[in-house]
Amino acid sequence: MFFKDGLVCRLNFLAIVFKELSWANRQNRKKSSAVDTSLISISQHPRLYISKLIYAGRLSK
Repeated sequence: MFFKDGLVCRLNFLAIVFKELSWANRQNRKKSSAVDTSLISISQHPRLYISKLIYAGRLSK
């Protein structure tokens, strides 16, 4: 019984984490829709591309 309760607890926790991450991802997409990294090539705008990746990494933490 304890194992089952622990598993349910972990699954609930993972569901909450997943929900928060998907919400943050949606918010990040709304903010970054003006500058999309897929449209920016590294050779054209290296600083902008790298700063965009760093900013996206900070939001995902």
